[in-house]
Amino acid sequence: MKKILCILLFLCIGCARENKVQTIIEENDFLIGINYPVTAYKNLNNIIQTDVENIYTEFKKEKTLAIQQPELNIDYKLTEFESHISILLDIYISNITEKKPIHYVKTYFYDKEKQVILNITEILNQDSIAFIKNDLVKQKINIHYLNNYIKNLPFFVEKKQIHFYYNESVYNYSLEELNLKLTVKSNHKEIETFQPTNKVLDINKKYVAITFDDGPSIYTERILNTLKKHEVNATFFILGNKVSAYQDLLIQSLKNGNVIGNHSYNHKWLIKLKDNEIKNQIEKTNEEIQKYTGYTPTLLRPTYGSLNTYLKHFPNMEVVLWTVDTMDWKYKNTNVIVKRATNHLKDGDIILMHDIYKSTANSLDKIITEIKKQGFEIVTVLELKEIQKLRKYE
Repeated sequence: MKKILCILLFLCIGCARENKVQTIIEENDFLIGINYPVTAYKNLNNIIQTDVENIYTEFKKEKTLAIQQPELNIDYKLTEFESHISILLDIYISNITEKKPIHYVKTYFYDKEKQVILNITEILNQDSIAFIKNDLVKQKINIHYLNNYIKNLPFFVEKKQIHFYYNESVYNYSLEELNLKLTVKSNHKEIETFQPTNKVLDINKKYVAITFDDGPSIYTERILNTLKKHEVNATFFILGNKVSAYQDLLIQSLKNGNVIGNHSYNHKWLIKLKDNEIKNQIEKTNEEIQKYTGYTPTLLRPTYGSLNTYLKHFPNMEVVLWTVDTMDWKYKNTNVIVKRATNHLKDGDIILMHDIYKSTANSLDKIITEIKKQGFEIVTVLELKEIQKLRKYE
């Protein structure tokens, strides 16, 4: 079934103490998957939000020209230094016309103290600028362009390298050779190794699983607290590009007994990618989850619920779809979500929700109460799979 997941596009969390991620996911006659960072710096957030808003709005206008179902995907990278933040938005637009997909970047290098975005000429000395110009000219970049537009040359700074972007090409230099000294802000945390712990399951009871897609988000903590209050667990299919921003929340979720699944790295339409690109989306997400939480997912929910042969047989991953769609993305009404989640439930159902909506978080307490009232036990997808195996061999 198709889903439209639209989280308030223009929401800005300027008071955040740590970098978080804003998510916009939609599906109708177009596909939109957007993730962009929300930092502790309000004016930086406003600039990025405005840029995303403009890209989103323009895409919605041009989608009427599409010859196929068009897709907009915005991913991001972020490096935080003690004194600066470097951010890259990776914008991908496909199937608006017969032309090849559009792919470009927007970058921001923010001075925390001055609270301004700096261009490359404001952070490098003249010798370094001259070095870059000379090198890029050798690589066939027009000197007239460089002289007139180097201030506008997009760049992204990582721990030891700086990347320049021109005409879909990337030019890399070490910070050392450009005499650029920056100290990365430390965010190292010790992690444990988590293994899912299954409950004692009774094959004579009725079971359902609650699942959440597209998180984590600012609403996930409230959802975790509600689950803990009712002493039940859920399965969260998360995006890989949000893992580092929500490390503590994910670790707490695992400690509480919940299960984490893979929902791709940045919510691209997986079945439209090449096999090696699908492989990268899934493996990169698993690597991020393992790196930041110590847990390795074995469950996969493909984006937009779309499957192909490659995804069905992806090594060491079990595809999980759903049988009950709350359509929380559409209604955003607590009473409607509760009814859709709990009406006509049957043993073995998998309920689909999204932990990126306030209305979903508001509805969960009533949903759990009603499910229990109907005599169902609430378990994770792994536990649901286990009870199905036990019944098969009984």
